[in-house]
Amino acid sequence: FIHGMGFSNFFKALLMGDDSILMPLLGFNIGLELGQLMIVAVIIGLAYVFLNIIKVKYRDWNVFISGAAAGLAIYLMFETKFW
Repeated sequence: FIHGMGFSNFFKALLMGDDSILMPLLGFNIGLELGQLMIVAVIIGLAYVFLNIIKVKYRDWNVFISGAAAGLAIYLMFETKFW
């Protein structure tokens, strides 16, 4: 919610004169939170499938997910800094 409040000036400029930015800002924040919850649900679902149905070892799953997250973070860091 606090993160979305940083976009209030953007919403004010986007709405061009509409005095109330409460509802658009609230809608934006709810959309962000629902998107994050959907991503977490997908990851938890994948973890359940791989750990309980396919029977991948927990350590292997943990190393794979940690490596994927680190790789993505490094890629985004270099993309932001150098490109």
